[in-house]
Amino acid sequence: MAKSTLSAKISNCTISLGLDKRHSKSNLYPVCIRYSFNGKFMYYPIGDQCTEKEFKQIIETESTRGRSSESRKSNANIKKKWEEVFETYRERLEKLAATSFLTPESVRISLTGKSSSQSFISVWEEIINDRKAGTAASYEGAKKSFIKCTGFSEADGFMVTKDIIHKWVQTMTDENKSKATIGIYLRSCRVVVKECISRGFISQSEYPFSDRDAEKVSIPKGKSRRQECLSVEQMTELYEIFTKKDYPESWGKVYNKGLHISLGLFLFQYLGNGMNLADVARITYNTHYIQNNEKSLLFNRKKTKDRTDDDSEVIVPVIPALKRIMDEIAEPYEKDERLFPFILKGATTEEDCRVRIAQENQNIRKRMAKLTKHLGWKVSPSPTWCRHSFATNLAHQGVPMQYISDAMGHKAGKSVTMLYINMYPHEKQMEYNGLLLNIPSNKKQKSDLDSILKSLSEADKKKLIKMILSESE
Repeated sequence: MAKSTLSAKISNCTISLGLDKRHSKSNLYPVCIRYSFNGKFMYYPIGDQCTEKEFKQIIETESTRGRSSESRKSNANIKKKWEEVFETYRERLEKLAATSFLTPESVRISLTGKSSSQSFISVWEEIINDRKAGTAASYEGAKKSFIKCTGFSEADGFMVTKDIIHKWVQTMTDENKSKATIGIYLRSCRVVVKECISRGFISQSEYPFSDRDAEKVSIPKGKSRRQECLSVEQMTELYEIFTKKDYPESWGKVYNKGLHISLGLFLFQYLGNGMNLADVARITYNTHYIQNNEKSLLFNRKKTKDRTDDDSEVIVPVIPALKRIMDEIAEPYEKDERLFPFILKGATTEEDCRVRIAQENQNIRKRMAKLTKHLGWKVSPSPTWCRHSFATNLAHQGVPMQYISDAMGHKAGKSVTMLYINMYPHEKQMEYNGLLLNIPSNKKQKSDLDSILKSLSEADKKKLIKMILSESE
């Protein structure tokens, strides 16, 4: 390969401009960008051809100020074009080197968008295989939609442009896909794109997503769920219906039995710190429950337990209302057994568990919709509302946000010191979670205690305080 002064060393690769003399059958050779990796070379033609003599003359041409021959001016213009082309590929290689280790394969993919062994689709499938059942299903759905709507295939390599994704979004919109679904699918695609960038298959400069660049793809946000919650009064009404089994007789005993269980699970999610149904399905009478005299339940959030060490751990105080629900619909105590085994029905694989939980979710959703319509409400709450209601109702009653966050398993930012401090003892947990329902007996107990204290004489109060202090010692 004829050499030129257009050369640069970037990371472990040397890039230069010259002639590729490997396969020519005449004295004309393609002008190429050559990539050198410790004696291994890769050539990328830029579209021009010339002889060795012409190449040398063009490279050695200096600036053409003043009078110059036409051939000299032509050579100068060609040299300038080559310099601009070389600079483009040099910058491209620098950007690639900033995100990954340079290899002939990664450079080839960055230039052509294709690989002999991998593609954007194959990387997507790798990620699907590495995900849990529920997430894998979502990623699989996104991949199928992407292929169906764009016609993209393995043969297209890594040529995933913003125009292709815009086409995907438009087709999904025309198919009346919701913004939430489009957002979920695009976020799956974004994960795959970032993985391809990290491997050097796609250049960072070709990243197709942005909320600021109007030409790129903005991932839509689903509608806000802040309004998807029931008030304390509404939850209390549902709880009273549950305790009285106040269901229309016309619905039949069989249906009302199923409704009673669904309503109980709905209320259990709400009073159980806004627990997801996936956690309700798996919660057990574990050692914690026994050691704490059946006063609290402990579980690790299914959604986050693999992301952190112990931040997924949640403690639920068993307030009287929650205990009443457990007595009604949970299985009797048996160490390490599930409270609600009827949800999973013996399923063992993640895929089967996901299907069972989805079915129970659907049962609750349908039965709650029928019940709330019977009550004249204009909302049809799903199990998701329980989590929003738990957070919203406690926040509105002035409960510290730190407690709400901890109770829901959101413990980001916890310091090491906090591992040694029990910020919310059981009594305080019971007090806070007791605010989730307006049950007269709770208020009555407090008012009765106030009355008793007010009725004591000063001497009796001093005697009581002295007795308490003596007991604490």
